[in-house]
This record gives sequence, C-alpha cells and structure tokens, in this order.
Amino acid sequence: MQAFAWLRGLLAIGEEVACVVKDPVDEHGVEGLHVFSGYQARGSVGYLTHQAPFLTSVIEEFRPDYVYQGAAGAITGLVALLARRHGFRFVHRLANDADVDPRMRRRMRTATRICYAYGLRKASAVLCQTGYQSSQLRQRHPEKPTLKIYNPIWLAEIPEGCTESDGEYVAWLGLFQRQKDLPALLSVARSLPDLRFALAGRAVGRVDAGTRSALAELRQLPNVDFVGYLRRAEVHAFLGRAHALISTSRFEGFPNTYLEAWSVGTPVVTLKSADPDGVVEREGLGAVGDTTDELLPALQGIVDAGRRGPVNGRCLEYVRREHDAMVLSTRLRDWLAATFSQGNRAP
Repeated sequence: MQAFAWLRGLLAIGEEVACVVKDPVDEHGVEGLHVFSGYQARGSVGYLTHQAPFLTSVIEEFRPDYVYQGAAGAITGLVALLARRHGFRFVHRLANDADVDPRMRRRMRTATRICYAYGLRKASAVLCQTGYQSSQLRQRHPEKPTLKIYNPIWLAEIPEGCTESDGEYVAWLGLFQRQKDLPALLSVARSLPDLRFALAGRAVGRVDAGTRSALAELRQLPNVDFVGYLRRAEVHAFLGRAHALISTSRFEGFPNTYLEAWSVGTPVVTLKSADPDGVVEREGLGAVGDTTDELLPALQGIVDAGRRGPVNGRCLEYVRREHDAMVLSTRLRDWLAATFSQGNRAP
C-alpha cells in the first residue's frame, strides 16, 4: 500500500516512475507507470542467480536517478551494491521501529542481518516513519541524510460510501505473527463477549506457538469471525463497517492499516507501544492504553458513541491533512533535490 501511494503521488506531480513486480500485470490501472515483471524473492543463492541479474537489467533499461526499497532484508544490501556499481541514489524506507534497534538481532538470521546492515550503511538516504526511527538511525549513522516523513495514502482510491456505514464489529487487520500479539487480542475478545470482532489477515512464514494457540482459541469464540485475506478493493469497505480498528501489537512502525481506517472515518484503539509518535492519543484519533486491560473501557466507549461522533470526523480530517500522497511526494522530491543538489555523493 505504501509503495503504491508513493508511485501514484510521484506520477501525479510529474515524475517518471517504474516499479518491479513478481508476476506479469495485464492491467495495473496506473497511467504512465513503467512495470517490470519477473522479480522472484528467492533466498541465498537466488540473489546471485536471479535477483541481481534481473534488477541489473531493469536498471540498465530504465536508468533511474533514484531506486526506492522499503522494509529490512537481504535485498537492501543487494540494492546498495547495485547503486555503487550503476551510480544511482539508493533511498531506503524503514518499515518498522525494530529494524533500527537491538530487536533487529532477534528478528533476522545472521546472513540477512549482515546484508541489511550493509545496505543501511551504504544507502544514499533513509526515510523514517517515526521520530523513534529517526533518533535511532541518527545514533548509528549520524552522517546519513535522513528524513522523517509519514506514510502516504492515495485518497482517490477510496470508494464512495465507505464513511457512511453504521458500526457492525470491531475490526482487526494484519498478518498472523508474533509482533501482532494475538494472545492479547484473544484476551480483549474474551473480556467483551457482547462485542463482535472480525479478523482479516493470514499467516506468512512460520507461525510461532503462541500465535497458533491464540488463533485456535479465537476461532472457538462465538463473538469472533474470521473473514480471510482481503484484496485491496475490499479493505476500505471492511474497515468502513467497523466501530473501530484494534491493534494489540508489541511494536510497529507507522501502520498502513491505521491510515486505511482513518481514511473511512474509523478510529483506532491501540496500545502505546503501537501508537506511532503518539499520534492516536495526541490527535484524538481513537483511544490508547498502557495495558490490554485499559483498552476494554476505551473500546466500549467508542462503540457506544457510534460512528457519527467527533472522533470519526477528526480521523478523516487528519489523514487528508497529514498523509495525502501528492503532498508528501512533493515534499520527498524537494528534499531529495535539495539534499543532493550540490553533487553530494552517497555514503
């Protein structure tokens, strides 16, 4: 979602943009976008046998000034290597607070961590989602050109009528993994048996034992419905019918799901550990608790207030003011131009 919003915003302000995708796309619906298909996320030897040759061919054909890559992984190191060889600027986008602090060691295999650390060190510039990410990065790489810029959202894709539904359930949207703390969500659903919960998502990779156990118990609760993995076109309608979006994550960056919820007037109920820059609490975009127990009265209060209260209007106003893709793309373009206007070389 975030990459989609960036490319739509950059195209809208007159930049030439290309993206790399896995499978051929017959109709992507984005006028003027160059699409290069055939990328395959293969590990270890695959980086030498497929990823590097494929990306090299794209770079030689498109000849970009900048290459944007988001989220931590071995691919970050590969793009940094290609940047040194082919002379483009490499812009890396941090996706998670845990990618720039000691938690990185627990989340990545040794080889992946080494590749990612190299890529982060050699990136021409790094975009941060939150103040925490920015402060952590500056401690480790004080010389690095760094910009804190919030996630964009392409507001034109939001279907009409999504803000007008009455609340039917409390929504949860994400991947089934340890970071999302499904056991905490289970505790909330058990404690509020009169509220309906709708869970949308799927498992990716190996699921830890705690998450598996919580999922099994959630499936047994009469007030919990699993709706499966949603396509992009289905997300806004799903969130638009919700009283609120709940997050019990142990940590986050700036979740795109929050933007999707706010864009249809749905508030977010979350722990402080997953409130990016304290924006939910500061802007009044839902409710925040220090503990899972504190989420219970906060969530019930939002449900009782209904979807026509002041918080819903604040959500709509905030996301349009702070996260519009065209506005943020203009800011990004101008910052990159100013940062490298004097011929500054990449680190």
